[in-house]
Amino acid sequence: MMRVAGRIAAISLVSLLVAGCSRAPDPAETAFWRARVATLADLDGLARLDAPTGGIVTSCDPSGGNDDYNRPLRIGPDGWWVIADLAGPGCVTRFWNTGPPTNHRFRLYFDNERKPRVDDTILSFFQNNPVFKHPLSNHEQGCKYSYLPIPYAKRLVITAEPAGTKPGNWPRLFHQINYVNVSTGTVQSFRNAWSADDHALAESVRKLWTGEILPAAESGDPTHVMTATVAPGVTQALDRITGPGMIRRLEIEPQLGGIESAVQREQVLREVILRIRWDDCPEPSVEVLLGEFFGSFQRRIRYQSLLLGMKGDSFYTRFPMPFASGATIELVNQGRQVLPVTVRVWAGSHDPSPVWGYLHANWIRTTPADVGKPHPIVRAQGRGKYVGCLLDTMSQDNSWWLLEGDEMIRTDGAPVPQWLGTGLEDYFNGGWYYFNLMARPLSGLLFKSPFRTLQYRFHLPDPVGFRDSIDMVFERGPGNASKGWMESVAYYYLEKPQAAASRVGPVEARRPEPDPFGEVTLMNSILGSERLGDFEAAEARVREHLELNPESPFAGVWRLRALAYREAAGDSSAREAIRAMARTPDSKEAHVQQASQMTWFSEDAGNALLGAFCNSRSTVTLDGRTVMQVDHPEQLAVVPVRVSPGRHVLGVTAVWSRQDPWVQVCLRTHSGDTVSTIGWKWMRNPPGNWQAPDYDDSGWNTVERLTRDLPSEPYYRVIPNGFVGMQSAAGGMNAPEWNEKRDTVVFRTVFESR
Repeated sequence: MMRVAGRIAAISLVSLLVAGCSRAPDPAETAFWRARVATLADLDGLARLDAPTGGIVTSCDPSGGNDDYNRPLRIGPDGWWVIADLAGPGCVTRFWNTGPPTNHRFRLYFDNERKPRVDDTILSFFQNNPVFKHPLSNHEQGCKYSYLPIPYAKRLVITAEPAGTKPGNWPRLFHQINYVNVSTGTVQSFRNAWSADDHALAESVRKLWTGEILPAAESGDPTHVMTATVAPGVTQALDRITGPGMIRRLEIEPQLGGIESAVQREQVLREVILRIRWDDCPEPSVEVLLGEFFGSFQRRIRYQSLLLGMKGDSFYTRFPMPFASGATIELVNQGRQVLPVTVRVWAGSHDPSPVWGYLHANWIRTTPADVGKPHPIVRAQGRGKYVGCLLDTMSQDNSWWLLEGDEMIRTDGAPVPQWLGTGLEDYFNGGWYYFNLMARPLSGLLFKSPFRTLQYRFHLPDPVGFRDSIDMVFERGPGNASKGWMESVAYYYLEKPQAAASRVGPVEARRPEPDPFGEVTLMNSILGSERLGDFEAAEARVREHLELNPESPFAGVWRLRALAYREAAGDSSAREAIRAMARTPDSKEAHVQQASQMTWFSEDAGNALLGAFCNSRSTVTLDGRTVMQVDHPEQLAVVPVRVSPGRHVLGVTAVWSRQDPWVQVCLRTHSGDTVSTIGWKWMRNPPGNWQAPDYDDSGWNTVERLTRDLPSEPYYRVIPNGFVGMQSAAGGMNAPEWNEKRDTVVFRTVFESR
C-alpha cells in the first residue's frame, strides 16, 4: 500500500462530463466543488463542530405509514415530479434512490435557470459516472447512491420523470437527498466540465477510500505501544497519553490463542468493555463492548471500512480523537478469561480550540419486551455532531418487517424530527432488504441471515450537527410493532467530555440471544463471511458449531470444511487429513465422497471440479458437452471434469421451474476459478452453435447485476459441503422478466485455462 505524506486536500479536483459540455472550466468556477471533494478525505474534519449542518429531503410517508415512495413536493409545469427544492447557498452531499429502472430520468435546475444543467438517466449518473467512480458512486444492494458534491449558489430544483404509472403504483420512486447549508464563503453552482486537476483529486479520494493509499498520519510507526494482560474482574488502565493532542488511529489486538474454546474466543469480546476518558473526566466518554466498538458484533468480523474495521488479528479505528490535557484507555474484563492485548496509537500534536469536539460512543441494546417503543441510537445534551452508527437487528416475527422501520433524528428540542427516513436499510445505502454482503468505505452490510442483519453507516460528508441536544431512534418496524432484538453503537462528538449514553449492564444481560434459524442458515452465514474475504471467521464459525453440536448430522462435512480452510491457509497436515478421510473404506457418506473429489482434484493439473447451485432446471455444459443437470434450491452439486489448456466455453441452459430463479456456477481449475458473475452473456433461445468458442455473442445481453444473497426466501437452508470458496466466489445470475415469461434462458462465458 502506498503511504501519502501530504493532505489529499492539497490536490485539485476531477471531472465529470454529465451533460455534454466540452468547454475547459475556469478553476474559479469549481473552487467550492474542489473544496467539498477535499472534505471527503479530511478525516480530522469529522471532529470539527463548525462544519456545515446537514439536512435531508426524502420520499417519506408524512402520515408515519410505510408508503415511503412516489411523494414529490409538487408537480412541475412540464408534468415532471419536483422531488427537492433547496435554497442556497448549499451543496447536495448524498443522492440515494431506488425503485425505478436504470433508464429513469431526472433533471437538475440551478439558480432559477429555465434549462436543466443535468438531464440524465439514473444508470448514467450513478453507475457510469466517469469521475466519481466506485465506491464514490455505486449501483448495488438494489439501489443507486452517490457522494458526488452538487453545489448550488442560489437554488437547486431536482425533478424526476413521473413514476407510479403501472398497477400497484410501480415503479415506486424512493429517494433520499442529503445536503448542507453554507453560511460563509463563495459557492459556485455545479458545472458539467472539469479539469485534469479535478480528476486527480477525485481519484486520490477514491484511492484513500479503497485503501490503496493511507492517510498521512499513518505513514510512520505508532507513537504509543501498550501491552497488558487483563485479568477477570479487573479494570486495566493503560498509559495516559498527555495532551494537547489528537489520536488519528487506534488499534487493539486481543491475543485469543490461549483460549482453547472456539465459542469462548468470540464471547470474550462481549465480556470486555472498552472505555476512553478525556481530560481526566470522571466518566468515560466511550463505553462500548470491545469487539462491537469496531464492528465485530458477537464475533470477530474481518472487514475494512474507512473509519472502522479488523485487519488480521487487530481491530482499528480512524475516528479522530482530539483532547486537551490527556487521554486514558481502559479495558474492563467482566468475563472469566484472561485477555492479553496490545494497543497501538498513532497520535500527534494538536492545537485545542472550541471548534473541536470530543469523541463519544455508546452501546445500547433493546429486546422484544420493548415492542411499542423505538430503539434509541443516541440521546445527548450539549453542542455536538452525530457521525454514524452500527446496528444489529434480529427479528422474532419470522419476516423482514423489522427493516421497514425508519430512522428519525430530532435536534435542539424540535417538536418533530427534522430527519425522517424511508426504511432501515435505505439509511445504510441499501434497498429491498439488501442483496449481498459488502464492506464499503462509509456503509456496509456485514451479516445477513433470516431474519438478522448487521449494518453500518458513517456521516463523513453529511454529519448531523446540533446546538443543544440530539435524539436519534430507529422505529421497531412500522408502528414499533415488530418483536426483535436491536443492538447499536453510536459515534458522536460533543463540545465537552461527558458520560457516554451507554447501557452495557452486567455480562449476563448482554449474552447473545440464540438465533432461531442459526443452524439451518449456518452454511449461508459462512458463505457471507467468505464473501467479505474473512475466511478466518468462516472457519471459526464451523469450529464453534462443532463444539456446540458434536453430534450434528452434518458433523463429518463440517470437519471436512474445517480441514479445507486449514489446507487453503497452507497447512500441509490438513491436506493429509483430507486424503485420509477419502480413504474411509466402503463409505457413501457425503464428507467421504467430497474428500475423494478434493483429493482427485489435487492429483493432476488437468483435473477440475464443476459446481452448480440453481433455483431453476438447469443443464450445465462445457465445450458443448453436457456435464450435469441440476434443480435444487438448497444444495450445491459438484462433479469432476477434465479441462485441458486452451480456450473453453462454459454454458448453462436454464428453464424456469420456481419463483425467483437463479443460476450459480463455479468451475475450479488449477489456473483459477471461473464463476458466474457480472459480464456473462445471456440470451433467450439463441440461434446457432453458441457452444463454440468462436461463436459471436456480441448481440447477446450482458449480466449487469446479481441476485440477492443465496438462497433467497423461502429457501433459507443451504445443505453444507466441504468445497471452500466455490459458492461464495460465484454470484446468482438471472434474467429480466424471467418470472413473468417463465421461459428458457442461456448463460455463456468464454475462459482460458493454462
